[in-house]
Amino acid sequence: MATTVRKIFDLAAAILFTSKGGDTDYDQYSPLLLERLLIEALPYENAIRAASGREELTSAPEINAIDDTVLDWDDRITRGALPHGLASALMIDEEDK
Repeated sequence: MATTVRKIFDLAAAILFTSKGGDTDYDQYSPLLLERLLIEALPYENAIRAASGREELTSAPEINAIDDTVLDWDDRITRGALPHGLASALMIDEEDK
């Protein structure tokens, strides 16, 4: 099932009890952090695709904004791992404030 970049951010924000516009650092850095997480998750997405006979991806998508860009990745990654990874990356930033 496809999900959006905004949905991933919203799921991460729910873990942190915040929302878009609640912290300008979160809004500014989330696209870059999410892009890095997608690069790290690409081998896992491709393993899932290979197991189900789907075509593998050659690269992770570029994320420029928290928007309604659709990611046709497995839910275990987009709605499970990525929100937790993004929340974790944002919390690391909190320690620097």
